[in-house]
Amino acid sequence: MILLWGALAGFATFISAPHSFIVVIVGLIFGVLGGVMQWLAFAESKDKYLNASTMLEVRKELRETKWGKRYIPFLWLGNLVLVAFVIFLGEGNLFILTMAGYFSLMFARELITLKPTFELAKLSTRNSEQGHSL
Repeated sequence: MILLWGALAGFATFISAPHSFIVVIVGLIFGVLGGVMQWLAFAESKDKYLNASTMLEVRKELRETKWGKRYIPFLWLGNLVLVAFVIFLGEGNLFILTMAGYFSLMFARELITLKPTFELAKLSTRNSEQGHSL
């Protein structure tokens, strides 16, 4: 997903330049903040995420943590602020600018959560190996 978000962010930034750089920076800031919140939610309750096998189950587990409860509305609010910021700028293609900011947000979030995602995958593998050896 990191490569996809990065490629989409780069493409949208390129085709909407020169107006997109401030929007991309705002998106990156929201993405970093959201990624840190998601990281803290993972750290708060790693074991719960190990049993989740679908995105809906991950979201359910996320909502049961202190930081996850903060992260989900933050992500929605961040996207709304991003759209409002693009409208406020009023220059260039508003849809492409919004997409440049959104893809940048998602790219930064994925980068921040990469390490805990690998940690969860390692724990999941370790737990499944222990379960098979019993």
